[in-house]
Amino acid sequence: MQEMLFNMKKQIEVSIILPTYNRAYIIENAIRSVLEQTFQEWELIIVDDGSSDDTEKVLEPFLCDRIFYIQNEVNRGANYSRNLGIANARGQYIAFLDSDNIWKNTKLEKQFAMLKKSSNNVGFVFHPQEIHENHQMFVFPDKDTDIENLNEIMFEYNIIDTNTALVKKECLRDAGGFDVKMPRLQDWEMFFRILNVFHYRALYDEECLSINYLQTDSISIDTQRYINAKIYFLKKYCVLIYMFYICI
Repeated sequence: MQEMLFNMKKQIEVSIILPTYNRAYIIENAIRSVLEQTFQEWELIIVDDGSSDDTEKVLEPFLCDRIFYIQNEVNRGANYSRNLGIANARGQYIAFLDSDNIWKNTKLEKQFAMLKKSSNNVGFVFHPQEIHENHQMFVFPDKDTDIENLNEIMFEYNIIDTNTALVKKECLRDAGGFDVKMPRLQDWEMFFRILNVFHYRALYDEECLSINYLQTDSISIDTQRYINAKIYFLKKYCVLIYMFYICI
């Protein structure tokens, strides 16, 4: 108890935004992975996007001076919920954790150290993640991915998951937050914008520090939303995409 009170008095350096919707059965794993971090100068902002299950009841034992619960009256989407979390964040660094993901315990410590000593034009740091689906596991991006050409890669597909990134708050403020019109691939659109519109740089840590357990109802496996998101992205950045392809 004394250790917990001591930790609560520490300065808040990192604000963790955790959007959730009907994940009462699994969200405790995500929260415990935050509690077990070797880096302890954090706050956790859980944004419940109008859940109809027992999410609020499951969260009650965890709520304290640095674990907060915000509840949307109706379902507004993960992008809206992340932006709401950012608006309430006290930390100068922002991390994102989905309720079906967990972090390895050194994730924040390593990424905070990298960003703390980085130059002003670095907006975020990210790492690969383990993805578990249908009893199979793979790491993405894999070791053959040419991170040196990250900006160019992002014109074609995404290799940055929100759960793997630690972002400077000023970078998110400059970029304008998540696009609430993006039905899926919100991390692609956001980090593409940070890199290729606002011209921040990214740092990459090759160590895999997060695990993603894909759920059967996850929007990441919704094909129609994927198609709609691709169309929206292409329309939004058509000029940049056109200039990119005529220059290569």
